[in-house]
Amino acid sequence: MLQLEGSRLLIVDDEQRNTRLLADIFRAEGCDVHELNNSCDVLKTVASYEPDLIILDVMMPGKNGFELTREIKSHEAWKHIPIILLTALADRDSCVSGLEAGAEDYVSKPFNRRELRARVNNLLKLKKLHDFQNQNIRLLEQYDPVTGLPRKEILLEIANTLFKKKKDSSFCVGVCEVDLDQTLIGLLSSQDRDTSEKQISRTVVERMSAIFPPGILMGCLGPGKFGVVLEASENEAASQLRLLQHRLQQPFMIQSQEFLLKFSIGYMPPSMPSREWRVLFNKAEMALLEAKKEGGNLLKKFVPEMDAENYERWWLSQALFQAMREQQFEVYFQPLVDIHKETLVGFEALLRWQHPDKGFISPARFIPLAEENGHIYDLSLWMIEQVCQQIVAWRRMGPRVRMAINISPVQLYRDDFTEDFVDVFSRYHLSPNDFELELTESSLMDPKGGGQLQALWRQGFDIAIDDFGTGYSNLEYLKKYPFNRLKIDRSFISNICESSDDIAIVKAILAIAEHMGFKVIAEGIETVQQLEKLRELGCHEAQGFYFSKPVPATIATDMLRYGLKPSQP
Repeated sequence: MLQLEGSRLLIVDDEQRNTRLLADIFRAEGCDVHELNNSCDVLKTVASYEPDLIILDVMMPGKNGFELTREIKSHEAWKHIPIILLTALADRDSCVSGLEAGAEDYVSKPFNRRELRARVNNLLKLKKLHDFQNQNIRLLEQYDPVTGLPRKEILLEIANTLFKKKKDSSFCVGVCEVDLDQTLIGLLSSQDRDTSEKQISRTVVERMSAIFPPGILMGCLGPGKFGVVLEASENEAASQLRLLQHRLQQPFMIQSQEFLLKFSIGYMPPSMPSREWRVLFNKAEMALLEAKKEGGNLLKKFVPEMDAENYERWWLSQALFQAMREQQFEVYFQPLVDIHKETLVGFEALLRWQHPDKGFISPARFIPLAEENGHIYDLSLWMIEQVCQQIVAWRRMGPRVRMAINISPVQLYRDDFTEDFVDVFSRYHLSPNDFELELTESSLMDPKGGGQLQALWRQGFDIAIDDFGTGYSNLEYLKKYPFNRLKIDRSFISNICESSDDIAIVKAILAIAEHMGFKVIAEGIETVQQLEKLRELGCHEAQGFYFSKPVPATIATDMLRYGLKPSQP
């Protein structure tokens, strides 16, 4: 099948009679032909004419065909335009040079018309196939294949084009996100889950389309996340979004099962005179984040206070990434102490961040964010590496101490965590007996986390529950998982000398631990009175400011050499 008709051909030869002859041949086949008789204007002509194929003479004054081919092919937008070199150089080296320069084919002069037409036709077929594939790729990049809705960048362009002349209209931007993980938590099959996610997305769009006026502008902002532009007053828009909230609270039928959808909706009211669509959508997403923070299934309106809070999160996220690149972190060590002997038995390793401009940034600020955006995994592996190096350095001094390391739930949910962790300490020839891994009770909620925990225990690591008594407090975990220690949370220690309730709770924890063969460590010891009360109750170990705040490795090294010097009451 001939592909010549309607194709654009650029013919370049310094001999006008040659370009005219070639032009007549291909115009007779229905091609649009542009003739050029010098090499100077080739690149400019390619940019303006956008040919489907170029026939290029090799021997020309100025730049020859090889040089022009290399220049054309060096442009990303032009490298798929096929080039045929027309040459009187019949030797094989010249032909190979043309192909090495990037040309798809060559034809020797004098040429056979039938052969040249066939070569041009074959290359045009390949070009049209490439253009078709490229167009499909662009469509997939610009439009969501499941719902057919434009993606965010295209949605912004369409909004700008449609509404830029409507200066007196009010527009409200809404963003709705479905929590697919929570909605489909019972579907473990990846195939079932993929099918169900698509079904949910289509159903959400159907419900949105049934609520909003015909022709409403909607887009897909990500998996299970949708945007809408409402040409309405704030009250009208809020009413429509409340109706969407009501519809999304109704059950979804998925694979013959009813599911309740977990979702959040945020919107930006029409209060900005200049419509910068990206800003409007970003503010609607800030409101959506607030709805998620408050538990979901909510409709939230953007208010200016959200800007400051989200700017803080944005700044912290950027600074955290930079801090990881520049290694602004340091590992501090807080002593673990035998209560009865008041001697050092180990350290808890803690991550500290000293920002070059902002100074000390609390772990309470950056650890949750690192867990949320996934940085916690690499950050923790870096910290474990530093801890291993420190243990090796201390070994040269002689003492052997236990090292407690906090493990995030995010780490446990990674399939490769156990292998990565074991790989680090193996490289330093350390034993699992050198470590104690501290986990919160929330880490055990997911079966995958529990599986990783079992794998670590089988490797020989001691396991401790951190902040015991403040989490889910499911005592079933104590039977199910292989723990060695319980850490009593500081909230039960701060008033232990005055509160009979706190004393009763600590006694109960100690009784459970004794029966099950666990050691108990109390955290947050600040006074000698608290220490004496815990000693009286039979607690085994302690840590807290009474003994020492978390300190750099140099001070921890002095503690190993010279012993602890507890603070005075």
